[in-house]
Amino acid sequence: MLLNGMDVFSVPADQMIAELRARYDVEVDDGDYGLVVPELSVGMSRSTVPFRGADQETIDRFTCFESVLIAGPGYYDGPA
Repeated sequence: MLLNGMDVFSVPADQMIAELRARYDVEVDDGDYGLVVPELSVGMSRSTVPFRGADQETIDRFTCFESVLIAGPGYYDGPA
């Protein structure tokens, strides 16, 4: 799945966050597990973040986001 020309499942999450922050207001949860771009009604998440000393399999599996939510306009707007 491409977002602004980036494959959200293969671009490292840190890079994805930086690229999106350069263009949009991005809300990132504590620990960098997920993000929301309200303007685009898009959210992304991963189940864990590789920790220092993690084995290569863990690093490879959790460096990128694992899921994407694409919602209708206004999905992330607060109550009216």
